[in-house]
Amino acid sequence: MVYVKVLIISLCFLFTMNNANAITVIYNNGNKEVYSVSERDDTVVPSGHTKANLPGDFSNYVFQKNPTNYKYIDGSFVLNIKKISDEILAQEEIAEIAVEEEIVADRMRNNAIEELEAEGKVFKHIRKK
Repeated sequence: MVYVKVLIISLCFLFTMNNANAITVIYNNGNKEVYSVSERDDTVVPSGHTKANLPGDFSNYVFQKNPTNYKYIDGSFVLNIKKISDEILAQEEIAEIAVEEEIVADRMRNNAIEELEAEGKVFKHIRKK
């Protein structure tokens, strides 16, 4: 709700300003997800997307996250919680995979050291983790 209030206040402030600048928003026709936001009107609009030109510049809009983490609905930017949540879950999964890979690598390393020591190899500098 706070984001909506901030957005409404920002939009009210925006319309009271007399600014010739504009930003271009490209968003998906179906799910309304923002594809890009630019101060230049030179972006090619992909199929299935719509372009909207908004008055002002980036300083007129308050983005808590990357603009592509928003939806553009009825002239307002709405934070796309599901997209952010999915990105966080993906980052957590990548971190978990890295930990698991490290465990496997350590086990393989220790097994290799044990096998070589069993064959009589003496290591001066390598130790098991």
